[in-house]
Amino acid sequence: MTEEGPAEEKDVVVIGAGLAGYKAAQDLAQLGLEVLLVEREAHAGGTLDQHEGWFPGDDCSWCKTLPLFAGDTISERCLRRQLDQPGIELASATRLQRIAGERGHFTITLSQATAIIDPDLCTACDRCARVCPAEARDEFDGHLTFRKAVYIRHALAVPSVYAIDLAACTRCGKCEPECPTGAIDFTNEGKANDRTVNAKA
Repeated sequence: MTEEGPAEEKDVVVIGAGLAGYKAAQDLAQLGLEVLLVEREAHAGGTLDQHEGWFPGDDCSWCKTLPLFAGDTISERCLRRQLDQPGIELASATRLQRIAGERGHFTITLSQATAIIDPDLCTACDRCARVCPAEARDEFDGHLTFRKAVYIRHALAVPSVYAIDLAACTRCGKCEPECPTGAIDFTNEGKANDRTVNAKA
């Protein structure tokens, strides 16, 4: 089932929340532009996020790839924290349907899956994952380990909310009563919202 709302206005729509999209959104927002950052997966980060800690000091991969042109004179910055800055909206679990128009006047149609776990209510307490009986191979670890069907990509994932892998989910319902905030609602399965965004770029 798909619902469609009125057209929204953004300065820029960035497709893909890997490192390039992440950094582009942050740079544009720092220029005072309103940015919609679209990611098809439940969590942002792309492939770089899988290199969470770098040997030998277990440094964050995001910080190590951040270009620091001013060298030691620049204050420490965190790419993950900067995604929360004003001017950036992250639309996860969202797919691009259509782009029409021309430079300065684009109309972008997106389809955003309605989350079974409400991101506004999820506190990432892990109680849902603890009672989940279903497992799937963990993409984050290159399919070498297993994770629960109710999962968060890793401890520093953006957004910091749990998701449900429907391909591995048994729909047993054990997680729903376990959630202290009532964030889980399986009646949202299969629902999506179409978003129409007018953007300059």
